[in-house]
Amino acid sequence: MRSARSHEPGSTVIPSAVNATQASNRELLAAGLVDRIQVTVFPVVSGQTGSAPVFAGAPDLDLRLVSHQVFDGQIAEFTYELCRRI
Repeated sequence: MRSARSHEPGSTVIPSAVNATQASNRELLAAGLVDRIQVTVFPVVSGQTGSAPVFAGAPDLDLRLVSHQVFDGQIAEFTYELCRRI
């Protein structure tokens, strides 16, 4: 990861997708290893049964919307690119 992060000459950067736990999300964001965040919104409010917010404890981030899709007229998917840290 160190060579991918610094883009050292001769190193190969391999794009990857990670479906991570909340703790892993925070660690990857804090280490600066995340380029994009994909958020999927389902038409459900789970106020009583929901868990902690996905990005609780993560650093503040400035995002730019790069794409969005709607599936079955109900489920929305948003892809954001990290611009800079706030």
